Amino acid sequence: MKLLLVFMIAFSGIIAVQAQAKDEQFKPKISYANDGEKLTIKERKKLKSNEGYMERDLTRVNKDCGKVIPIVFDKKFVKPFMKANRSLTMCTTFAQGISHFCKDPDVKDTVLKAVEKVQCMYGETGKDPKFEVKNKTFLVTFGPNISNSWQKTKEWLENNL
Repeated sequence: MKLLLVFMIAFSGIIAVQAQAKDEQFKPKISYANDGEKLTIKERKKLKSNEGYMERDLTRVNKDCGKVIPIVFDKKFVKPFMKANRSLTMCTTFAQGISHFCKDPDVKDTVLKAVEKVQCMYGETGKDPKFEVKNKTFLVTFGPNISNSWQKTKEWLENNL
C-alpha cells in the first residue's frame, strides 16, 4: 500500500512538472521599443501591474494558437496611455482576436501563416483602431479612446486574411 502511495505521489509530481514545462513554452514575450524616455515611479508601477494582466491573457492566447505570438509596443505608446490613465492591456485585445481564430481549425493555419507578431503603435485614431498586416506582423495603431477593439479586430481579420 505504501509503495502504491509513493508511486502515486511521484507520478503526480511528474505530471505537475510536465504541466509547468508546457506553460513555460507558452510564456508571453512582451517588449517595448525604447526611445530613452524615462518613466516615473508611478508609471513604472502601473506598467508592472499591466504586465501581470497581459501575461495572463497572452499565455491563454499562446496556448490557443499553439505558439508564442510576441507583443511589441512602439516607443511612443507607453507615455500617452499612462497620461490618459488607460491600461496597456488594450494591446492584448488584438492578440485575443487572433486567438479567436486559432480556436477554429478551419482557419487557424491561415491566420498563423499571416501573423507571427502583434505590434501596437500609438496614434490618434479616435474610437477606431487602424489595422495592417506587414511582414507577418499585425500592426495596430490606436489611441487611448478606442472602443469595441475585440469586435473590430475580429471583423478586420475575417475580411482581410
